[in-house]
Amino acid sequence: MKAVGYESFAYMVECRDHTYYCGWTNSLEHRIAQHNAGKGAKYTRSREPVRLVYFERYLTKHDAMSREWHLKQLMHKEKRQLADNACALLMAAGFPVSRKYDRPAAFGQSIPALIPDNWVPGSEFVRVNVQDGPQADVAIAWFARGNGWLLGLLESALYPVVGLRDGELYYLAPSPAAFISNPDTYIEMGMRLPGAGMPKGAEPEEKMDKQWMESLKRIRHDCAEMDMYRRAAAINSFDLETICPPKGMEELGEVNAFLDTQAFRIRQTPEFVEALRNVYPHLQELDEVDRVLIRSLNRAYLHEKHMTPEMKHEFALIYNRAYINWERAKKASDFCLFRDSLAEVLSAEQKKIAIREHEADEQDLDPYDQMLGDYERGMNSRQLDACFEACKARLIPLLRRIQASKKQIRTDFLSRPVTDEAQRRLTEYLLDTIGFDRERGMYTLTEHPFTMDAGRNNVRITTHFYPNNFTSSLYSVMHEGGHALFALLDRPEHYEGFITGERTLGMDESVSRFYENRIGRSRAFIHLIYPRVREILPDVMRDVTEEELYEAVNLCRASLIRTDADEFTYTFHIIIRYEIEKELVSGSLTVDGIPARWREKYREYLGIEPETDREGALQDVHWSSGFGYFPTYALGNIYNAMYFNRMRQELDLDGCIMAGDFGTINGWMEANVFARADLESPLKWIEDICGRPFTPDDFLDYLEEKYTKLYEL
Repeated sequence: MKAVGYESFAYMVECRDHTYYCGWTNSLEHRIAQHNAGKGAKYTRSREPVRLVYFERYLTKHDAMSREWHLKQLMHKEKRQLADNACALLMAAGFPVSRKYDRPAAFGQSIPALIPDNWVPGSEFVRVNVQDGPQADVAIAWFARGNGWLLGLLESALYPVVGLRDGELYYLAPSPAAFISNPDTYIEMGMRLPGAGMPKGAEPEEKMDKQWMESLKRIRHDCAEMDMYRRAAAINSFDLETICPPKGMEELGEVNAFLDTQAFRIRQTPEFVEALRNVYPHLQELDEVDRVLIRSLNRAYLHEKHMTPEMKHEFALIYNRAYINWERAKKASDFCLFRDSLAEVLSAEQKKIAIREHEADEQDLDPYDQMLGDYERGMNSRQLDACFEACKARLIPLLRRIQASKKQIRTDFLSRPVTDEAQRRLTEYLLDTIGFDRERGMYTLTEHPFTMDAGRNNVRITTHFYPNNFTSSLYSVMHEGGHALFALLDRPEHYEGFITGERTLGMDESVSRFYENRIGRSRAFIHLIYPRVREILPDVMRDVTEEELYEAVNLCRASLIRTDADEFTYTFHIIIRYEIEKELVSGSLTVDGIPARWREKYREYLGIEPETDREGALQDVHWSSGFGYFPTYALGNIYNAMYFNRMRQELDLDGCIMAGDFGTINGWMEANVFARADLESPLKWIEDICGRPFTPDDFLDYLEEKYTKLYEL
């Protein structure tokens, strides 16, 4: 190739706080010096020193700026992966690496020396064939020369390793991790890629063993069938909780039990199990989506290995009966009508745990931690205990100060009567505002608001209209709308790869409560919606100022009902349920003792207690299907407090909200929060988003700052 001259660079630096900044320049050495002298970008001025971890050279300023834009769209995890892959290839080629930071040593000097002057990194393209799909142009980023090879990465999900030698392009390995495990073998087996591209039939999968590739196809086929049963059951469940006539509920529950059992039968067939066994040893050779799918299926297989279809069917009937009896008991405000069903649910959950086999990281977990792990992988009661103790230590004293405050917040207008039609108009306005796609989603009414994902283009949410509490439907729609946006903006390949069920409830709740509270109760959002609320509810809002509306929706007042709790006291509602269900599962509390324990906990934390079962232990439906769900609500608040702070560093968030620019907000959420949720465990996911480990401090700092100002403490 002919020699070329370089004019511009797209680059990425790692800051002192381990976040990344991407930019472009025509002089790398000068630009890095500027950053470290506090004269570079605004973002790096408080985060120096910075270290150059990645760059690409371009012939024109336009190309470098274009590449800078694409680099900035990457999530923190993807940026780190790009830097780590560069490091891995340098190690494989025998070049020095800084062990302290796991990055190449002397970035500004060593990397340029490894890239020949007759090649332009990032600006060359190779034509590749996607499996069973169209051809695509994929950039190659070149990193290192060693043993006569110029090593590079195809920019795709796993960054396959390619090599250039004697003017010929070769496919070497599916990923840097695979390559550095045995570089000599991969180089010896490398396939030459004639001309400018990878010919049909030379895809990496051709190197895979035919038997397990056929097994993978079998698994995908069976997953598609199981997904059809899941969707049908989801639609039935939606009907059960919205429009099913009372006498048809048990029959519909039996249909759902049948559908669930049919999907279970597929997972238990000898052919499916054998296919899973064939594929599982090849995890590192799979693309990321398939790898997540196979791990999930293997985990489910171990959990269900000793469960018969008859047991599965009986468990499903138990949960269905429990839901029906909970609904009856709540209407009658009589815990006795639910007691036996709740005891059945507890027994079913304990039986399921007793017959499980476990993955290595589950071996030492007690029964409650295993139940919790079904909702929030990697989280355990030891971590939650520490988290909730931190919450109690900081929030209980602040709650007492708030309760003693002389600040008077006006709330009389919140109980003024509002018709169902007016609430419908208001909630539809809110859904339109946050970007809910009504061509792919719908909403209706139910007793207990929820969201149902029956497919990428079939997402359903519900709310409940109270004539003397219009803000209940306002914020339940914001909450469920957040759930819906997560489903609607999830990546199509994750639906096609059957892994959307891998995102945890804590992740999902973080998004719903982000839109409900961090957005919906903010001053900026109240400023945005205030004129429309006055227009739709003129009698209610005739004498109410914008500030009064803001203060009223942020009122801190101990209450009995979790779903109507304010943002501050909500955490206590979750702690109460968490502590009760832990005692129940451990055997230190009986089912009969729940109502009394409930009243005792509410007196202890909030200074109030319910007078009826309906506003006490019967108010939530969750225990009709098991235990371990409730903590995910609190975890959601903690997760979103962390990524809210990250978002605010990158966006003028208040400006976007006041302008109604939810395209920008949802775009950031899609790129940073939604994109990896199906692929990673919660603790890894939040650390990758924010660049730091899980902590409740962001959430507690937020509450302290907000409510100290609100109550003029």
